Amino acid sequence: MAKVKNTQEAKGSTTVESVESGLSKFENYIENNQKKITYIVGGIIVIVLAIFGFNKFILQPKENEAYEQMFMAEYYFKVDSLNYALNGDGTNPGFYDIINDYKWTSAKNLAHYYVGMILMKQGQFEDAIDELKKFKAKDQILGAMAKGAVGDAYVELGDLDHALEYYLSAANKRPNFFVAPIFLSKAAWVYEQQGDYQKAIDTYTKIKTDHFRSFESREADKNIAYLEAKLNMN
Repeated sequence: MAKVKNTQEAKGSTTVESVESGLSKFENYIENNQKKITYIVGGIIVIVLAIFGFNKFILQPKENEAYEQMFMAEYYFKVDSLNYALNGDGTNPGFYDIINDYKWTSAKNLAHYYVGMILMKQGQFEDAIDELKKFKAKDQILGAMAKGAVGDAYVELGDLDHALEYYLSAANKRPNFFVAPIFLSKAAWVYEQQGDYQKAIDTYTKIKTDHFRSFESREADKNIAYLEAKLNMN
């Protein structure tokens, strides 16, 4: 028993010595590299202060200015004056000006969304896709709308595979209870156009299950019955 106790004490002593040795080496390193460490810490502080100063005194004022400047372009978008919304009215900037003049701002990011939606209305589908893909959404609903619009553009271009990809991506964004059934319904339509009636039925069934209060859910039974009839004919 005494032997076990002595062994444990020896182990404990070795552990303490190892810790003390490690601390001693660390202290020596600090002492020998004090100037280097001071420079590193000082550099980190300078970088942090520079980032804080850039955000507070440069980026945030620029951000506020960008949204103020974009106000009229948003108004023109709402009233369907699309040319003014894109290019400005001679006094107020359009969305293209916001993109060019206010880099690094969230206003520029939002302007890509507006430009993409306008180009969709104008039938410029490839350019619309490019703009909408540049939009990085924090808002889940707006992000879903952008992805769904890309899906619409691909449908117009006859690219159903990519359209399906974006419709499903739009539907799967969370939380997305308002627009998910819309894009699931569009995905089901694409499956039908591709002749994959079972996947179309499964998608309409998902609408009924997950979004039973939606308008699309009320239409799902009719679509399922139609597709099941086509499936049985094959």
